[in-house]
Amino acid sequence: MVVHYLYDNVLIAKLAVYFDTLKVQKKPVEQAIQQAFGMPPEQFDKVLRNYLSAARYRYYPIQREEAL
Repeated sequence: MVVHYLYDNVLIAKLAVYFDTLKVQKKPVEQAIQQAFGMPPEQFDKVLRNYLSAARYRYYPIQREEAL
């Protein structure tokens, strides 16, 4: 669900900051979330829960090969 949220809100590029902070800089997960998404983990969790409960997911239809 996190990846879905990130794509829908055009935040997927921020994963690079998250992983850099986590793996390269060796910072804790909490700090990586704050650095990448600009909010503490508790707020990020709340945002994700609100996204999930709203049930307004974007989807992108893909044409099947036989339709091409």
